[in-house]
Amino acid sequence: MDLTLPGIRAVIFNEYARSTDNGKDRDRYSCAAVEEARLSLSVAEHDRPLRSVLFDRTTLATGLFRLNEPSPAVDSAATALQLAGVVGSARVRSRLVSMAEEAEPCARDSAVQEIRHQVSQLALPDVSVRSASAAHPR
Repeated sequence: MDLTLPGIRAVIFNEYARSTDNGKDRDRYSCAAVEEARLSLSVAEHDRPLRSVLFDRTTLATGLFRLNEPSPAVDSAATALQLAGVVGSARVRSRLVSMAEEAEPCARDSAVQEIRHQVSQLALPDVSVRSASAAHPR
């Protein structure tokens, strides 16, 4: 059984939800993204790279924010932010920023405000030319 498939499906459904203007389709795709992200997390959280778990967490939180379920979304977003402290990259930051944008309709909730604030404070990782060269010697 390929344990990456639910995570990939979650991302695809999330992108469908993000790209549609039809409210029913957005909700349907968001529900599917949430379901697949939860499945991905349940079957493989301990056996996968932290970055993959972080992406599942951001996808889950994004879908839950989109479905106006701020409490479980905040829980998943908080876990993603903790993981971002360990696994930082421009792609991670981009996913977190997208998640925070989807949280905007729930922003009256103080916990959502805090998540959005934390995401806004994230810096891009500092990768110097020297350290990049050392990682890939000629």
